[in-house]
Amino acid sequence: MSQSTTKFGGISGAAGGTLIREAGSNESKTVKELYGKVSTSKFAGVRFEPGDRILLTPPGGGGYGDPKDRAPELIEEDLREGYISKDSARRNYDYDPPNSS
Repeated sequence: MSQSTTKFGGISGAAGGTLIREAGSNESKTVKELYGKVSTSKFAGVRFEPGDRILLTPPGGGGYGDPKDRAPELIEEDLREGYISKDSARRNYDYDPPNSS
C-alpha cells in the first residue's frame, strides 16, 4: 500500500483495507488471508456468502505539520472526541495525557 501524502513534517495516515468475518466465525480476516489476494483493498473474483460480514476501512489522510507542534488543548479535544487514543497522544504528539496510566 502506498502511504498518504504529508506536508511540512506530518505523519502518514493509516492504510485502508477490507476485513471479512465469514458466517459462523468470530474472527475477521483480510482478503489476503482468506483468498490469497495481493491487496487488502483492491480485489476481484471474491464471492461472499449470506451471513458474511464485511468491514471496509478507508485510508486516513496525511498530516499537515509536525504533530509535536500541536497545541495541547487541541490534543485534549481529539482525545475527548475519540479521534486519537492515549497511546497515540504519547507516540505521535509526545504528549502525556493527564490522569494517564
